[in-house]
Amino acid sequence: MNETEQPWVTWLIPILNGMPFLPSGLQTIVDQTYRNYTVLVWDNGSTDGTLEELRRWIPERIPGRIVADRPLPLGASLARLVEEAETEFCARFDADDLNRPERLERQARFLLEHPSVGVVGSQIHTIDEHGNPLPEYNHESSDAEIRWLARYGCRLCHPSVMFRRSVILAAGNYHDVPSEDTDLWLRTADVTEMANLPERLVCYRRRTGSVTGSIRDWLPVLRRIAESSATRLFPGIDDSERALDLWDATVPSRLTWIAENRHPAKPSHLRDLKRSAVLLARRVGKPDDYFTGAEIFREQYYLLKRRVLKRFGLSPLLWLRDRAASARV
Repeated sequence: MNETEQPWVTWLIPILNGMPFLPSGLQTIVDQTYRNYTVLVWDNGSTDGTLEELRRWIPERIPGRIVADRPLPLGASLARLVEEAETEFCARFDADDLNRPERLERQARFLLEHPSVGVVGSQIHTIDEHGNPLPEYNHESSDAEIRWLARYGCRLCHPSVMFRRSVILAAGNYHDVPSEDTDLWLRTADVTEMANLPERLVCYRRRTGSVTGSIRDWLPVLRRIAESSATRLFPGIDDSERALDLWDATVPSRLTWIAENRHPAKPSHLRDLKRSAVLLARRVGKPDDYFTGAEIFREQYYLLKRRVLKRFGLSPLLWLRDRAASARV
């Protein structure tokens, strides 16, 4: 894609005390192979020299502007950034992370080639505060899996995403709530397709002193997020208590370690889980088996059925079925 074919992209950067990582992060913006970009920074009351450093780069080295006189909570500042952006394509960035040079080019090309996709992330390298590599993992890449898992947690690394501004506004924009990204993706899953590119385009810094870096057990965190969005989790289930009961029984083990006996599995969970997935597919204009046919759903449903049968002493039935299936292969 040559420069004349490149739509303009706005980097959205909310920041609070971004030193000492800010200069290296800004350099990865300068080093992009994609040139049609501007930055919009919202400073939320930095006191560590962040503003002075930003002004060394913007607008002389990086085109854009800094909003420094209206500090806000994180979710509110993100919402304002989206509102004030003047381009359709917007890329998120946090001051302590690093971008690969080809990040913007790969994501902008993908959105241009896939007009039905409103949000695209990437795989990431995870590093510590010193830049040392941490264990890596992969996020799901298919739309069906990302949107279904939005009920349970965030499967898009927030600082790695590029999105269409119009889509985020249609979903209601960011809310000023804990885990503002997880809350947004759940709402966005109702209005657009989502994807993760296979490349690791961002180095995501996990610091021990940060909010996410100090978390060791994600289950209570994910449960609190589910509580705040209970009536939106599962189509066809408007009762918060019933929705959370289904969530507790079905949260996928790949998102967090969970003992099999953590929450009683009931036959009604099997019915409700499948019915909600079918209703979600219809809501977003997809075939009925769009979510139930996804690998994550099949795995989730199988493990739930195994627990239901085990609870009623019927595990041998599943063993016989699996053995018969293996024999057919």
